[in-house]
Amino acid sequence: MQEKPIDHLDVSTLPTKELQALVHELRVRQIELEMQNEELKRIQRALEDSRNEFQDLYDFAPVGYFIITPQGFITRVNLTGASLLRVYRPELIGRGFGHFIAPESLEQWDKHILTVLGTEDRQTCDLTLQREDGSSFQACLESIRMNVSFYPERENRHNYVIRMAVNDITERKFAEDAILQSQENFRRFFDTMDDIIVVGDSDGRIIHTQNRDE
Repeated sequence: MQEKPIDHLDVSTLPTKELQALVHELRVRQIELEMQNEELKRIQRALEDSRNEFQDLYDFAPVGYFIITPQGFITRVNLTGASLLRVYRPELIGRGFGHFIAPESLEQWDKHILTVLGTEDRQTCDLTLQREDGSSFQACLESIRMNVSFYPERENRHNYVIRMAVNDITERKFAEDAILQSQENFRRFFDTMDDIIVVGDSDGRIIHTQNRDE
């Protein structure tokens, strides 16, 4: 049995004991194959669950994620990123990200991209993005140059792409502007009072006085 392959074995010539042993061996092999098949299915299900979980985390993250080419064309985007720009995700693929930069922020965008392409360090930039419907919002971009080997399915004549996170900071900017305006209003009120006012700290040091010419 061991010297001759099973598929060429004439079982009709085998003694009963050898035939029984052959049947037993085949059953054992069948059980082993079934166990291996079940294990492969279990691993496949685990990988699929893990992939789905990662995809959910990626798509529904509170920040928009983009992958763009060195020329600025979008190759990948999560659902949050598409929602920020108010564009159906498949329609974003292949479009230039620069299309969504507000005119007043184009210079900032150009400087940001050139800096990102020239270094491996993460770069941050605050600018105004303009949605497809014409509305705009304040955004913080965090971009980093990545080796293209991380994304082998994407054809690119360069050896890198840009991975970018986009965060809507409109409310933060509004709050910052409101605080600055409040401080400015206080200074104007403080400086126009008739009485001389001096502000000091707990150690008696003067930290602010009226801004008067006389």
